[in-house]
Amino acid sequence: MPGILLVDDHHVILDGMKHLLEGAGYNVLATANSCASAREKIGILHANIDILLVDIQLPDGSGIDLSKWVFDNYPDIKVIALSMLYDPLVVIDFINHGGSGFISKADEFSNILEAIQYVIKGDVFLSESLKKTVFSQIAKPRKSLPMIHAGILTKREKEILALIKDEQTIPEIALLLNIAESTVISHRKSLLSKLQARNTAGLINAIYTYHLLD
Repeated sequence: MPGILLVDDHHVILDGMKHLLEGAGYNVLATANSCASAREKIGILHANIDILLVDIQLPDGSGIDLSKWVFDNYPDIKVIALSMLYDPLVVIDFINHGGSGFISKADEFSNILEAIQYVIKGDVFLSESLKKTVFSQIAKPRKSLPMIHAGILTKREKEILALIKDEQTIPEIALLLNIAESTVISHRKSLLSKLQARNTAGLINAIYTYHLLD
């Protein structure tokens, strides 16, 4: 059976997924709750890891970044995203960065087993709940997307955007950057305007969609 590494920052999900996979006969080699922990364990266990099951949103980075790192350093390891964040643009970005499959956490456990079987054979797997929205997004003409890129952001805006991605609050950002909270609020308003976002979720989506922090 394939060797599996699970990466999620929720211990209940890690424990539950480990139990289900082992019950289905799979070998769960280890679990990790962050990108740093995952990289460390991959470095030690990579010869035995066939599948990496990873959440997209982690405390110290994203599953997309981790997938790219795995693809660049250990291309034989297949990466499957298991996430509640299933915006079609995020899914496309994940696949473009070396991901082999994407599953919504709302899907049945049988989908995870199916995905493992697909990617081991070298195929790309998308759960049925995602295929229609992803394919419709691919079919959209490029001109429908706004002209957003990293070049429109200042260095300070990029710093604040990175901290927002890491789930830092306005007071925490102000403390980390040694600036006033009012200045952070002003930069956040500018980011919302430039990235055509309505809230923090929109800013996070823009980061992955337009590779703003690559």
